[in-house]
Amino acid sequence: MGKKIKIYERLLLGLAFAADEVIDFYQSYKKYPQVVDSLKPLSPWLYKPSDLRQSYYYLLKTGYIEKVIKNGKPYLRLTSKANEKLKRDFPIFKMQKRKWDKKWRLVIFDISEESRHTRDLLRDKLKELGFGMLQKSVYISPYDFAQDMYEFLESKKLLGKVYVLIVKHQLMGDPKDLANKVWQIEELQQNYDNLWLKIIHLEDEKDKEQKAREIKNDYLDLIQIDPCLPYDLLPVDWMGDKVRKAVVKL
Repeated sequence: MGKKIKIYERLLLGLAFAADEVIDFYQSYKKYPQVVDSLKPLSPWLYKPSDLRQSYYYLLKTGYIEKVIKNGKPYLRLTSKANEKLKRDFPIFKMQKRKWDKKWRLVIFDISEESRHTRDLLRDKLKELGFGMLQKSVYISPYDFAQDMYEFLESKKLLGKVYVLIVKHQLMGDPKDLANKVWQIEELQQNYDNLWLKIIHLEDEKDKEQKAREIKNDYLDLIQIDPCLPYDLLPVDWMGDKVRKAVVKL
């Protein structure tokens, strides 16, 4: 995906991959030391206590998580609104299941140095949608994000300055080779392989709980760089799905 995940989004992802999809309300909401214990898979020690508390207030206020009573105790859990957000913002939940239409979406732009801030916003948006850089000022994606791009370009007054083209894969060489060049798929596959080795050797670890937390955290890191390409563009022995299913069971 290539997008920079905000703290509250990382918390949502962590909850989505948690085994029971709930965390104790008192542990996660009132005392920071206990927040660290209950959220270690999300690597919260990277964040300030105030940032974590602010993120939880935001998630509660916006309705992405809700308090429920289970066996007489209050818990937090994801809402349907949160699930829809995850599906919308993180392609891993839906995009790869689609069959590739053998077309590429090219975004071409030439924005001057004087408008560097706008240019940076555009690049951030493209990375958020999973576009990869084919060459300078040319980004590419196998997915149809026309509506997302139109809304963004209109809001930033970039219509007519940024061009979105749809092209067939012709005279572009092997599509998997192109995908590897743009998104470094072989390197990502190696990262998944390394994580898989950690998973299958988890039973041999002395502190299995701590190692499982580290694996979940490493997986969340990989999600941030995985463009979730169609299977047509991935190696036959793609490890992404295998690792994801294993992480969910941890």
